Amino acid sequence: MSTKNFDIINVYNTNNSVLIIPTKDRDRQLRLSPAVGGVPSMVPMTFAELDFFNNNSSAVRDGIVEFSEDVREAVYKALRISNWENILFGSVIKGIIKKPTMEGLQRIVDVTSVGVIERIRGMFTYMKNDGYDVSTKVESIINTRYSEIARRKPKTEIVLAPKENVVATAVAGDVDTLKAENQEMRNKMAEMEAMLSRLMEQKSTKAKSKDSE
Repeated sequence: MSTKNFDIINVYNTNNSVLIIPTKDRDRQLRLSPAVGGVPSMVPMTFAELDFFNNNSSAVRDGIVEFSEDVREAVYKALRISNWENILFGSVIKGIIKKPTMEGLQRIVDVTSVGVIERIRGMFTYMKNDGYDVSTKVESIINTRYSEIARRKPKTEIVLAPKENVVATAVAGDVDTLKAENQEMRNKMAEMEAMLSRLMEQKSTKAKSKDSE
Protein backbone atom coordinates (compact mmCIF):
# COMPACT_ATOMS: atom_id res chain seq x y z
CA MET A 1 0.00 0.00 0.00
CA SER A 2 1.23 3.50 -0.83
CA THR A 3 0.83 6.45 1.51
CA LYS A 4 -0.93 8.18 -1.39
CA ASN A 5 -3.84 5.82 -0.87
CA PHE A 6 -4.84 7.40 2.45
CA ASP A 7 -5.05 10.96 3.73
CA ILE A 8 -4.63 10.29 7.43
CA ILE A 9 -2.13 8.06 9.27
CA ASN A 10 -2.93 7.00 12.83
CA VAL A 11 0.14 7.33 15.04
CA TYR A 12 0.17 5.27 18.24
CA ASN A 13 2.02 5.74 21.51
CA THR A 14 2.56 2.46 23.41
CA ASN A 15 4.83 3.97 26.03
CA ASN A 16 4.06 5.15 29.55
CA SER A 17 4.97 8.79 28.99
CA VAL A 18 3.54 11.78 27.13
CA LEU A 19 4.95 12.49 23.69
CA ILE A 20 4.87 16.00 22.20
CA ILE A 21 4.97 16.05 18.39
CA PRO A 22 6.32 19.18 16.65
CA THR A 23 4.65 20.60 13.54
CA LYS A 24 5.63 23.17 10.93
CA ASP A 25 3.41 25.63 12.77
CA ARG A 26 5.54 26.61 15.77
CA ASP A 27 2.45 27.62 17.71
CA ARG A 28 0.86 24.19 17.22
CA GLN A 29 1.94 20.89 18.73
CA LEU A 30 0.33 17.48 18.78
CA ARG A 31 0.13 15.61 22.06
CA LEU A 32 0.19 11.84 22.45
CA SER A 33 -0.99 10.72 25.89
CA PRO A 34 0.63 7.73 27.64
CA ALA A 35 -0.71 4.24 27.04
CA VAL A 36 -3.18 3.15 29.72
CA GLY A 37 -3.45 -0.47 30.81
CA GLY A 38 -1.55 -1.60 27.75
CA VAL A 39 -3.91 0.29 25.43
CA PRO A 40 -1.96 2.80 23.27
CA SER A 41 -3.06 6.38 22.70
CA MET A 42 -3.53 7.61 19.13
CA VAL A 43 -3.37 10.83 17.15
CA PRO A 44 -4.24 11.18 13.42
CA MET A 45 -1.64 12.90 11.23
CA THR A 46 -1.24 13.72 7.57
CA PHE A 47 1.80 12.24 5.85
CA ALA A 48 3.28 15.73 5.52
CA GLU A 49 3.01 16.18 9.32
CA LEU A 50 4.49 12.74 9.92
CA ASP A 51 7.38 13.43 7.52
CA PHE A 52 8.15 16.70 9.32
CA PHE A 53 7.97 14.89 12.66
CA ASN A 54 10.37 12.19 11.45
CA ASN A 55 12.86 14.77 10.16
CA ASN A 56 12.89 16.59 13.49
CA SER A 57 12.74 13.69 15.93
CA SER A 58 14.08 10.16 16.33
CA ALA A 59 10.77 8.93 17.79
CA VAL A 60 9.70 7.12 14.62
CA ARG A 61 13.09 5.51 13.96
CA ASP A 62 13.48 4.49 17.62
CA GLY A 63 10.04 2.86 17.79
CA ILE A 64 8.56 5.30 20.30
CA VAL A 65 5.55 5.66 18.01
CA GLU A 66 4.00 2.87 15.96
CA PHE A 67 1.57 2.34 13.10
CA SER A 68 -1.09 -0.27 12.37
CA GLU A 69 0.14 -3.40 10.63
CA ASP A 70 -1.78 -2.77 7.42
CA VAL A 71 0.09 0.49 6.68
CA ARG A 72 3.33 0.00 8.63
CA GLU A 73 5.54 -1.17 5.77
CA ALA A 74 4.27 1.52 3.40
CA VAL A 75 4.82 4.28 5.97
CA TYR A 76 8.41 3.28 6.76
CA LYS A 77 9.20 2.93 3.06
CA ALA A 78 7.77 6.37 2.34
CA LEU A 79 9.78 7.83 5.24
CA ARG A 80 12.92 6.15 3.83
CA ILE A 81 13.51 4.13 7.00
CA SER A 82 15.26 0.85 6.19
CA ASN A 83 15.50 -2.22 8.44
CA TRP A 84 12.37 -1.10 10.29
CA GLU A 85 11.72 -4.76 11.16
CA ASN A 86 14.59 -4.52 13.67
CA ILE A 87 13.14 -1.53 15.53
CA LEU A 88 12.69 -2.18 19.26
CA PHE A 89 9.00 -1.36 19.65
CA GLY A 90 7.48 -1.26 23.14
CA SER A 91 5.87 -4.67 22.72
CA VAL A 92 9.21 -6.16 21.61
CA ILE A 93 11.05 -4.72 24.61
CA LYS A 94 8.37 -6.01 26.96
CA GLY A 95 8.60 -9.48 25.40
CA ILE A 96 12.38 -9.59 25.83
CA ILE A 97 12.11 -8.59 29.49
CA LYS A 98 9.31 -11.09 30.23
CA LYS A 99 10.93 -14.02 28.41
CA PRO A 100 14.62 -13.27 27.89
CA THR A 101 16.46 -15.21 25.19
CA MET A 102 20.03 -14.91 23.99
CA GLU A 103 18.82 -13.31 20.76
CA GLY A 104 16.58 -10.83 22.54
CA LEU A 105 19.19 -9.83 25.12
CA GLN A 106 21.77 -9.41 22.37
CA ARG A 107 19.45 -6.83 20.79
CA ILE A 108 19.57 -4.85 24.05
CA VAL A 109 23.36 -5.19 24.23
CA ASP A 110 23.64 -3.91 20.63
CA VAL A 111 21.71 -0.70 21.40
CA THR A 112 23.73 2.47 20.86
CA SER A 113 20.98 5.13 21.15
CA VAL A 114 20.49 7.00 24.42
CA GLY A 115 16.76 7.31 23.75
CA VAL A 116 16.31 3.59 23.11
CA ILE A 117 18.25 2.41 26.18
CA GLU A 118 16.30 4.88 28.33
CA ARG A 119 13.04 3.41 26.98
CA ILE A 120 14.25 -0.11 27.76
CA ARG A 121 15.27 0.91 31.27
CA GLY A 122 11.97 2.72 31.78
CA MET A 123 9.99 -0.30 30.58
CA PHE A 124 11.91 -2.59 32.94
CA THR A 125 11.28 -0.28 35.91
CA TYR A 126 7.58 -0.01 35.04
CA MET A 127 7.19 -3.80 34.75
CA LYS A 128 9.10 -4.38 37.98
CA ASN A 129 6.95 -1.89 39.89
CA ASP A 130 3.85 -3.39 38.31
CA GLY A 131 4.59 -6.77 39.89
CA TYR A 132 6.18 -8.65 37.00
CA ASP A 133 8.66 -11.36 37.97
CA VAL A 134 11.69 -9.93 36.18
CA SER A 135 15.20 -11.39 36.15
CA THR A 136 18.00 -9.66 38.06
CA LYS A 137 20.36 -10.75 35.30
CA VAL A 138 18.27 -8.87 32.75
CA GLU A 139 18.34 -5.84 35.04
CA SER A 140 22.13 -6.10 35.28
CA ILE A 141 22.47 -6.21 31.49
CA ILE A 142 20.17 -3.20 31.01
CA ASN A 143 21.87 -1.11 33.69
CA THR A 144 25.36 -2.01 32.46
CA ARG A 145 24.56 -1.05 28.87
CA TYR A 146 22.85 2.13 30.10
CA SER A 147 26.02 3.09 32.01
CA GLU A 148 28.19 2.38 28.97
CA ILE A 149 26.07 4.56 26.69
CA ALA A 150 25.95 7.31 29.33
CA ARG A 151 29.78 7.23 29.25
CA ARG A 152 29.59 7.52 25.44
CA LYS A 153 30.84 4.01 24.93
CA PRO A 154 29.25 2.72 21.69
CA LYS A 155 31.08 -0.61 21.78
CA THR A 156 29.93 -2.73 24.69
CA GLU A 157 32.07 -4.93 26.92
CA ILE A 158 29.09 -7.07 27.89
CA VAL A 159 29.54 -10.75 27.13
CA LEU A 160 26.42 -12.87 27.19
CA ALA A 161 26.82 -16.40 28.51
CA PRO A 162 23.94 -18.90 28.21
CA LYS A 163 22.67 -20.49 31.39
CA GLU A 164 19.62 -22.73 31.70
CA ASN A 165 18.64 -21.93 28.08
CA VAL A 166 17.38 -18.38 28.55
CA VAL A 167 19.26 -16.65 31.37
CA ALA A 168 22.27 -14.55 30.40
CA THR A 169 24.85 -12.80 32.53
CA ALA A 170 26.66 -9.55 31.99
CA VAL A 171 30.32 -10.24 32.64
CA ALA A 172 31.50 -6.71 32.06
CA GLY A 173 30.40 -4.29 34.74
CA ASP A 174 30.19 -7.01 37.40
CA VAL A 175 33.96 -7.59 37.53
CA ASP A 176 34.76 -4.62 39.78
CA THR A 177 31.89 -5.54 42.10
CA LEU A 178 33.11 -9.13 42.41
CA LYS A 179 36.66 -7.96 43.10
CA ALA A 180 35.44 -5.65 45.86
CA GLU A 181 33.31 -8.40 47.41
CA ASN A 182 36.22 -10.86 47.31
CA GLN A 183 38.55 -8.33 48.92
CA GLU A 184 35.99 -7.62 51.64
CA MET A 185 35.65 -11.34 52.32
CA ARG A 186 39.44 -11.74 52.53
CA ASN A 187 39.62 -8.84 55.00
CA LYS A 188 36.94 -10.39 57.20
CA MET A 189 38.70 -13.76 57.15
CA ALA A 190 41.99 -12.09 58.14
CA GLU A 191 40.25 -10.32 61.03
CA MET A 192 38.72 -13.59 62.25
CA GLU A 193 42.06 -15.37 62.03
CA ALA A 194 43.71 -12.59 64.02
CA MET A 195 40.95 -12.71 66.63
CA LEU A 196 41.22 -16.48 66.89
CA SER A 197 45.00 -16.21 67.29
CA ARG A 198 44.59 -13.71 70.14
CA LEU A 199 42.08 -15.96 71.90
CA MET A 200 44.44 -18.93 71.61
CA GLU A 201 47.30 -16.85 73.04
CA GLN A 202 45.14 -15.71 75.94
CA LYS A 203 44.04 -19.29 76.62
CA SER A 204 47.65 -20.51 76.51
CA THR A 205 48.81 -17.73 78.87
CA LYS A 206 46.06 -18.59 81.39
CA ALA A 207 46.95 -22.26 81.23
CA LYS A 208 50.66 -21.56 81.87
CA SER A 209 49.78 -19.27 84.77
CA LYS A 210 47.58 -21.95 86.31
CA ASP A 211 50.30 -24.60 85.98
CA SER A 212 52.79 -22.26 87.61
CA GLU A 213 50.51 -21.75 90.61
